[in-house]
Formats: sequence, C-alpha cells, structure tokens
Amino acid sequence: MKVLLISVRADHGGGPRHLEMLLDGLGANVACFVACPNEPPYQSRFERLVCGPVFKLPHRRFRIGAAVALIEFVRRQGIELIHAHGKGAGAYARIVSAATCVPCIHTPHGVHVGEYGVLKLAMYRAYENWTAAGSVDTTLS
Repeated sequence: MKVLLISVRADHGGGPRHLEMLLDGLGANVACFVACPNEPPYQSRFERLVCGPVFKLPHRRFRIGAAVALIEFVRRQGIELIHAHGKGAGAYARIVSAATCVPCIHTPHGVHVGEYGVLKLAMYRAYENWTAAGSVDTTLS
C-alpha cells in the first residue's frame, strides 16, 4: 500500500516526531511518502525513511498552488491512502482526497482552541465538521 503522510511542519514538535515514529515503525508492505516543509530537523529525517521524494509544502501556510501540485503528486505516485497530521495538513489532505478520491485519515495535533473567540471557535468547528465528512478522524474521545 502507498501512503502519503502530510504535515505543514518539519521543525521541532510533536506532530513531526509522530510522523518520524510512524515512518520508522511501519512494515515493508507499506510504501510511505511525505509532504512537508523543507526545514530542519525532520525533513531530512523523513527523506531517509521514505520511498520517494519528499513533497515540499509551505511552513504552516495554505497555498492553492501547492494543493494543486500535491494532487498531481498523489496521482503520479499512485498514492492509496492519505494521512494528515494537524489542522493545516488536514486542509491539504481533504482537498487532495476530494480531487483524487483517495481515502483520507486525519490525526489532529496541537489543537489550541482555548484562545479562540466565540466566532473563530464556531467557524473552526463548522470547518472541521463539514470537512470531516469525507475523512476518518482519529481524535480520541
């Protein structure tokens, strides 16, 4: 199976470390690919653990051009499952999944909504509920 792991961070943090542990622990029957920013320390670590090129994404920024290029990457590599890590990665993954019909799993990382105001929190919840319809959310309840 070909799996794409997506993160909009590759600097120090729990999400990138989680990706590294997944990549290191998955069996030989899983061919892994990564989409992440070109930044230390994890981007170079990911390159040593994956089957092909690491797709470069902007650090914590959504760019429609990057999403379109990621759609082409998924098609070209024959990706069969997309696994997003974090809010920003979830946005990319859900768009790519909708465009390619490749199933998507979303694992939230670092969800800091405590400082959100009422309107921003309502908008974030609406976004998560609306976009979660086509993906599997791995949040522990």
